[in-house]
Amino acid sequence: MKLRKYFLTGLFALIFLVTIYNLCFAQNVDDPLSLGQKIKINSKILNEDREVFISTPINYKQTEDKFNVLYVLDADITYGYSASLVKYLSGFGDISGTIVVGIPHIDRFKDLSYNKDKMFDHECNANNFVTFLKQELVPYVNANYRTNSYNILMGHSLGAVFVLYTYANDPSFFDANLIISPDFTRDVLLLKHVQKSFKNVNVDKCFLYISIEKYRDKEFEETYEKFKNMLNDLPKTVVIKHDHFNDESHTSVGPISLLSGLKFIFGNK
Repeated sequence: MKLRKYFLTGLFALIFLVTIYNLCFAQNVDDPLSLGQKIKINSKILNEDREVFISTPINYKQTEDKFNVLYVLDADITYGYSASLVKYLSGFGDISGTIVVGIPHIDRFKDLSYNKDKMFDHECNANNFVTFLKQELVPYVNANYRTNSYNILMGHSLGAVFVLYTYANDPSFFDANLIISPDFTRDVLLLKHVQKSFKNVNVDKCFLYISIEKYRDKEFEETYEKFKNMLNDLPKTVVIKHDHFNDESHTSVGPISLLSGLKFIFGNK
């Protein structure tokens, strides 16, 4: 009887999750229960098909306007709250209309890592993944949706480290960057690379938003404070905001940071 009970409980949970998943990506993207649609891009750079989630503003079909684009890494986890928050804020005029492009990962360590993580042994393919963004995904979105060429990149945790590296390598790629809860202790080359790059940044106005939760330990605090000091090397054309959410965890800091970051960007754009 216990086995049957557990089986039925698991079955109902599976049916519930599948139903919610399908509702979130309904065919009718104007449905208030829909968070957009899934598309597939055949990437010659990555040599594989990549799935992407796309959410358009509520008034997308009622206007000929062009829109900003927010690219969200780790979309398996972050896309739901990101698309919902952007729809809510833009619907009430707190931010201008924005398309949300969620990028899930087949292997997030491979996609997002420039260097070996000292905690894990994994393949590093971030350079190719950036090329995929530049040469395939962003051009695809621009060709198939009404965009205004204002692009924002958001990353959380390992994704935040990827955003920072990408900015350090090419500061003009994205107009604004949301770096949420980066961990500088695991990639030993990160701060050296960032420090060297920051001293050579020459870019028109762009935004860097960085947030962190309560410090986990002394090493985490020291490396983060070291990074904050490096921000002083950036030119005045880089508009910076830093939030320290001392009451939040590594998980809960995500949504509140996105809210704060979007208000910062669109309030000063």
